[in-house]
Amino acid sequence: MPQWVIYAVIVVVVLPSLVARQLRQRELSLARIAVLPAAFVVVGFVADHELVHRLSSAPALAMLAAGLVLAAVTGVARAATMRVWRVGGTVLTKGNGLTVALWVATILVRVGEVAAAYALGIPEGAGEAMLFAAATFGAQGLALAWRGGLLSGGRLSGGRLSGGRLSGGRLGARTAGPAGRPVDPMRERVG
Repeated sequence: MPQWVIYAVIVVVVLPSLVARQLRQRELSLARIAVLPAAFVVVGFVADHELVHRLSSAPALAMLAAGLVLAAVTGVARAATMRVWRVGGTVLTKGNGLTVALWVATILVRVGEVAAAYALGIPEGAGEAMLFAAATFGAQGLALAWRGGLLSGGRLSGGRLSGGRLSGGRLGARTAGPAGRPVDPMRERVG
């Protein structure tokens, strides 16, 4: 399959539907956050038969590593914009306009990375894009899972996270503790 077809399907169909889903309230589970990154990795290697060959040079590996770090950073940044709360034993998340803005920034980061690779004479293809997607969705999912207490055993209290640093979708936000006192979630966990 031509790589431009893969890019077109991702940009026109897949990415908009995935971003739109993040703007709706949805349940978060470890299984759900693992599926999408795993699918992107599989598609990256299956659809791009030249990926392994392109990654046989040190500059290509360095560019891939830099891209994966950038992908992870943008994923964690997007997670910080999302509200995380628990209803019963279920962790729920919901993004907002800032989440969408950071998705646009993520796409621009990827475009810039591709431009830099080509300027340096390092060819890139759909495989690298799929690995970038896997890393950014994976980092976002892990950050949300940590905030929701799925990784650390932290719990949500009063509708806000008490087991993680990023609360209520705001960077450095604090939660209300007993008697309404602010609580630094990094220092205090409930139960």
